[in-house]
Amino acid sequence: MRDEARRNGKPIPARLPASMPLFHVPSGLTRILDRDLAVSGIPKRDERNRVVDVHALRVTFCSQLCAAGVPLRTAQAAMRHSKPELTAKIYTDPKLLDVAGAIEALPALALSPKNDAPMVAAVGASR
Repeated sequence: MRDEARRNGKPIPARLPASMPLFHVPSGLTRILDRDLAVSGIPKRDERNRVVDVHALRVTFCSQLCAAGVPLRTAQAAMRHSKPELTAKIYTDPKLLDVAGAIEALPALALSPKNDAPMVAAVGASR
């Protein structure tokens, strides 16, 4: 869809059509997934008592989009959600995100003794 729009010199659609599948889901996928989980020794429920099912794949997909730095609005469109809160709060699993890595990626704050007084005052702290 994106490539076709580019070839035709048209704007890239902001939303996927509801009729366009994100991926093909075979009719027996639940049965196949349950069998594969059993053979692999992966429990049907995780440590938070959540069921590992086809729907859980959507949580993983959305969480991976977030971890890859995909903007929320883009992830919302990929997930076909009507509201960003659904994408951010329900389908993004914070346990799958690298929060520590995100904090470490922030630039260091360079404060000198003579320059930190205005900053302290700006945040409302007293000396």
